[in-house]
Amino acid sequence: MRNDNQKWAPACGLNRPTVHGENVQLTLPTFSRQTLMSGPVLNGLTLAKQPKAHGWPSIARGEAYALRLRRDRILAINGPALNDGWHEGNGVAVSDMTSGFAALELSGPRAHEILNTGTELDLALPSGTAMR
Repeated sequence: MRNDNQKWAPACGLNRPTVHGENVQLTLPTFSRQTLMSGPVLNGLTLAKQPKAHGWPSIARGEAYALRLRRDRILAINGPALNDGWHEGNGVAVSDMTSGFAALELSGPRAHEILNTGTELDLALPSGTAMR
């Protein structure tokens, strides 16, 4: 597998200050590692040492967790260090995306209201993926 990690600068830079608003705050959390895994989700979860992959509107808590991005793709946050490439025994392709993705954390009593100004998110309509 070709290593394209050096083709882009880290997403959004690092150490941005928290933005505070009326009953809401926006932070750009930093992670020690973001690992994209493509292949059978259960096999990726085994590699990531996670019991499940979170979808919408599940809230991922803790230092390490996994997000389900598609039927066959997860993003492991702060998981174990893994070699990029094909993991033959698990049938999973692994890519270090630590500098490739940025996460935004919107919290507070008005968070859902603010998200709904630009999207049609409905807490009553769950999705298997966090991509919603």
